[in-house]
Amino acid sequence: TQRETSNQLGRFVYTHMKSLAESRMPRDRKISKACQKALRLCRPFDLGIQYSQSSKFQAFDESLEMGASVDIQTVSDKRSVLPRAATAKLSYQALGRSINFLEAGVRATGVQTIIDSVYRQNKNRKSVFDNLKKKSQHSSQEYRDSPRSESRQRTPQDIEAEKIQSKLNIKTRSEEDPSAQIYLKIFGNEVTFQHIDSTLLKQIVRDDSLAIPDIEQQLREGLETKMTKAALLADAYEGIPTSLGLPIYLGVMSVMLTKSEIGGKMTVSPGLFHEDRPSDQKDVSAIEASLSSTHSIAMQTTGTVTIDCRVIKSGFEMDISMNSVIPISGKVTMDLKNRQHKLIWETPEKESELLRVKYRPVVFTEEKTSRKESDSRQVRGTLRKEIPIQGRKIQKSPTQMNLTYGRQAIGVEFQLESSLISRFNKEKTAPFHPMCGPADLRLSVRPGEHRTKEVEISV
Repeated sequence: TQRETSNQLGRFVYTHMKSLAESRMPRDRKISKACQKALRLCRPFDLGIQYSQSSKFQAFDESLEMGASVDIQTVSDKRSVLPRAATAKLSYQALGRSINFLEAGVRATGVQTIIDSVYRQNKNRKSVFDNLKKKSQHSSQEYRDSPRSESRQRTPQDIEAEKIQSKLNIKTRSEEDPSAQIYLKIFGNEVTFQHIDSTLLKQIVRDDSLAIPDIEQQLREGLETKMTKAALLADAYEGIPTSLGLPIYLGVMSVMLTKSEIGGKMTVSPGLFHEDRPSDQKDVSAIEASLSSTHSIAMQTTGTVTIDCRVIKSGFEMDISMNSVIPISGKVTMDLKNRQHKLIWETPEKESELLRVKYRPVVFTEEKTSRKESDSRQVRGTLRKEIPIQGRKIQKSPTQMNLTYGRQAIGVEFQLESSLISRFNKEKTAPFHPMCGPADLRLSVRPGEHRTKEVEISV
């Protein structure tokens, strides 16, 4: 970076190398040592947040060799107050492997055109972009010195360049058409991808839907949203040859459906934005927020071990189904002036099933069949037979466990119930033996004795 002339590129490369040099993850050990040496020869680019940068936030336990990291990268443009692209990745390290758990990103083009139009057309009505524009113009020297700035003085080089351009048939680069793309990945699989075209963005500008008074009023009155998404988590199939000539096939299929209903309110005193606060109260004194949400997850996973004999297939199958419904409702009060904060959790009024997991082992055979139709046409098919593994020869009755907590202590009772087949009749902790029989796990919550409507935590 010693000879780098672009502050945007230099800032991104320098911060990326610095975050790798400070990384504690085992996956970055080799490159971390190389970056530590390279930083000694680098020119630091300690610039503002309006420049491109890369950051890492990590937590790692050396004794357990486990940890997690959050990587955030932004790509900015000197002519725009907002980044052109931003990505955030959550990954965790365990058992010698690094897994990308969650990744989200957004890419936008031509957004500055919309911001400029909002700034010009709505001078009397404050918008979110007004504050961003003002802050960028006062903080970014590169933005003020850009060719788009009217305050820049013409140099002799600029005059000569204008003369050459007037003689040549050169068309200047037109403004980018406003658009945006948003994506979300889970375990490396793309769950959603949304494209927002220029029509919708121009409508936002025309309707002025990002005005500060409207945003504050919507937050005070409350916002509600619903989201539903289906995702394929795993679809893997692998064949293993054997010395007998009969290959073994391992397969796993997993799908998930999520649904969320979220509603909430928020009030900030004396105002949400710094420019709208009184001159003698520029700091936020209090924040009050309430949340009411219900999150549902349904997942089905099937794992198979199959021996293929061409004419007939035989194997073992595990069917696992999971259903979870998690209601969350409460309030948060933060008194920043007196440094007193409260978290209020509303207890459930009736019994609710938080988690239900069912497991069913099956031995199956699949035989190829064929039959003739009335028109002498031969139809091929597969005849499947299943034999559920009940574990009756191992144990007449399944091992059961029933644990409860909080009925009298906190007025809310959590109950954990399990029923499964165990090889040990005297085992009280219900160990899991997947090849022996079915299993059932249930976690529920219900009002306890002397139920309290709210649980308050003060800090």
